Amino acid sequence: MASKDEKTLLLQLLIIQSVLIFIRSTIYIIFDRNLLDLDRKILGKSNKPLIEWVLTVFAVIRLIIVSIIFMKRGFPNDILSYGLAYLLFSSFLRFYYQYLTLKHPTSKQIKFIDTKQDVNAVILFFVSVYIIKYVFF
Repeated sequence: MASKDEKTLLLQLLIIQSVLIFIRSTIYIIFDRNLLDLDRKILGKSNKPLIEWVLTVFAVIRLIIVSIIFMKRGFPNDILSYGLAYLLFSSFLRFYYQYLTLKHPTSKQIKFIDTKQDVNAVILFFVSVYIIKYVFF
């Protein structure tokens, strides 16, 4: 059984994680050219390079926090564990996408991953909502 301090740390990390995922998903949904594209509509220009690096920074933070949660919590057979595992997968997918855009900017994999980014943002949004529900209710 985990101590009270470890449980408090896990709850705090889950809250931080869910808020960060919610912010990341909202940023992507608002500024993506396939979804709302508000940066082009409001500012008149696209901020795609800035958004790509922001998403990568969020992926690094997500990877660190989820790794700490798994080290403290383990991997019990529940929905939260599978949601956290998806967060790890999406972080590695983001790193692979950044690697491809830097090293092989004309590859077919970039276009394939780019078509899945919208679905990934929506799934991450629902995972963040589930984590918030899991922690507070």
